[in-house]
Amino acid sequence: MHKFVVFIAFALLVALVFAEPAQQREPVVRPPSVSSSVAKKVQKRRATAKAVAQRPRILKRRGSRRGSRKSTKRATKKSTKKVVSTMSDSTAAKCTTDALRVRSKPSTSGATLRTLPKGASVNVISTNGGWATIGNGQYVSAQYLKACGAAPRPSSPRPAAPTPAVSGGSNCGQSYVSGVAKGQKQCVNIDGKPVVTTTATAFNKMKAAARAAGVTLRINSGFRTQAEQQRLYNCYLTKRCNNGNLAAKPGFRFVLRS
Repeated sequence: MHKFVVFIAFALLVALVFAEPAQQREPVVRPPSVSSSVAKKVQKRRATAKAVAQRPRILKRRGSRRGSRKSTKRATKKSTKKVVSTMSDSTAAKCTTDALRVRSKPSTSGATLRTLPKGASVNVISTNGGWATIGNGQYVSAQYLKACGAAPRPSSPRPAAPTPAVSGGSNCGQSYVSGVAKGQKQCVNIDGKPVVTTTATAFNKMKAAARAAGVTLRINSGFRTQAEQQRLYNCYLTKRCNNGNLAAKPGFRFVLRS
C-alpha cells in the first residue's frame, strides 16, 4: 500500500513537470456603462453635425446644376439664332433694278470692281447692313436688287393636222422589187419635181411638222427613171462621172450594212 501511494505521487509530479503551461488570457476591458438616454443624445448630435457639414456641398451642387442649365439654354438659343440666320442667308437669285456697281467691301468707299447692267441676275450669298454679298470680296447695294421674274415658257408647237395620203397621179414608169417588175409607179408633182405617191405622203407629213416648228422644207429630187438610175450606177462602177458616188443597181435597193 505504501508503494502504491508513492507511485501515485510520483506520477502526479511527473505530470506537473511535463505539462504545458496554460495560455494566459488577455483581460477583457469593458467600457464603462452609459445610459441609453445619453447614447441617444450623442447619436443625435453626431447626425446633426454631419448634416450641417454636408449642407454647403449640396447647395453648391444645386447652384452648379442651375448654372449649367442656364448656360446650356443660352448656348441653345445662340445656336438656334445662328442656324436661322444661316438659313436666311442661303444663296438666292436676284436681279438688278438698275446699273449696279460691284464693290470690294460693303461700303460706298469700296473700290469698284465692275458694273452690272440692269436686269442682270446674281446669286446673293448673304445680306447684312443693306449690302448683299455676291461672291468672295464682292458686294452690291441690296436696295437695287429684287426677285427675278419667272422666265416665259416657250410656246409649244401645235400638233400638226393629220396629212391625208396622196392618191391619184400619173404613170411614171415600171416599179421593181429586187429586180422583179411589180406594176407601174404613180407620181405627183411637188415643188416642180415628180414624186412617187408613197414618198409624197411621207414628205407632206414631215413638211407640216417642220412648218409648225418654223422650218420650211422643199424637195430637190424625189424620183428617178430607170435610165437615170442606170447612168448613175455606171458612174459608180467606172468612177468616171458623178464623182463615183454610191448608187444602187436599177430595180434594186441599196442597203448599207455595218
